[in-house]
Amino acid sequence: MQQEYRISTGYKFFYGIGAIVIAAFGVFIALSTLSKGQVGGAIVTAFVFSTLASLLVLYVIKRRVTVSDEQVIVKGAFGTKQAYINDIRGIRSNGKAVFIHLVNGGKITINDFDAIGKSDELKEWLTTNVRDLDNEDYEQEKAVILQDTELGFTQEEREVKLKKLSVIALVYSGISFVLMLISIFFHQSNLVFSIFLLAYPLIGIAVMAFSKGLIRLNIKKGSAYPSVFMGLFFACIALILQTFIDTKILDFSKVWTPVIVGLIILIGILSQIIFKQANPTIKGQIVPVILISAFFSFGAVQQINRNFDGSKPQVFSATVSDQYVKRGKSTTYHIVITGWQYHQTPDDITVSSDFYDQVSVGSKVNVTLKEGKLHIPWYYITQ
Repeated sequence: MQQEYRISTGYKFFYGIGAIVIAAFGVFIALSTLSKGQVGGAIVTAFVFSTLASLLVLYVIKRRVTVSDEQVIVKGAFGTKQAYINDIRGIRSNGKAVFIHLVNGGKITINDFDAIGKSDELKEWLTTNVRDLDNEDYEQEKAVILQDTELGFTQEEREVKLKKLSVIALVYSGISFVLMLISIFFHQSNLVFSIFLLAYPLIGIAVMAFSKGLIRLNIKKGSAYPSVFMGLFFACIALILQTFIDTKILDFSKVWTPVIVGLIILIGILSQIIFKQANPTIKGQIVPVILISAFFSFGAVQQINRNFDGSKPQVFSATVSDQYVKRGKSTTYHIVITGWQYHQTPDDITVSSDFYDQVSVGSKVNVTLKEGKLHIPWYYITQ
């Protein structure tokens, strides 16, 4: 029995609107270019945008996936690919596309999978009629975990531990996301919150280190292992956001040495944790290790330099020359102050909403300069 799947009605409408917008924009640019006497430019512009719009329409018309007991056929704007069922090794998915892996090492990709009408039905047919390689990988990983005697004496005990650590990783990531939202929308700048943000990524690393290899830094989609990557990422973003609230660095050239030192140390720590895991996927960990190490090191240096600074403050005077509110995904309040002794150019500073309401253009503010625990001069303003 043969079944054909085409782009859904909703996506046809969406792509149709897109083609019209592209064509209209091309006409606008071409006419604008023509009005300046640039005939050649207008012709090229019209050709490029009309081609793009035509390709999008052609994609909608020709796009289809046909399946039967004998073969799978994938048609697109630029050609057709097909494979007999016996020649298919299995399928994988990354959520946006389905990859049909062939026995000979080739691969057929079904891109934009969600745009296909009845994509769930098509996915079910594929997983029923050919091997689901993602699911096989999951089962293999889970089998390895449940055979690890370090995790418990019985398989049931190991399975309970896996579920428990999965919940821990999920809760950790959820709390991290909340911390990031607080940093974005509420701009908390008290000492207790800052120190908690500094400690939270370290808690995640400790959880990973003491999980006996079960909790991983980064995993591929559908893995049996829980991961704390998103939790660490959200926590590090919150930490960095916190460093820019109400304070500024006077000399950024002094920031990079301690950041690089921290980066190297954390890369070493994370690498050691990963190498101790069973069957570590080193290649897929390199970018996450560097990313988390860099973000945490930068944020941690700023927090340590500011929160543990016991130096004597120097106070200078400056005038508010402008103030404005920036609205987007979050609302931030800014004042612009005139230059002062160690900073001669106007300075744009993010402040709390309360501080913003208490000052006006022309009013005086105090600029407090401190040496910094790590000898990175930083300053903040008060009334």
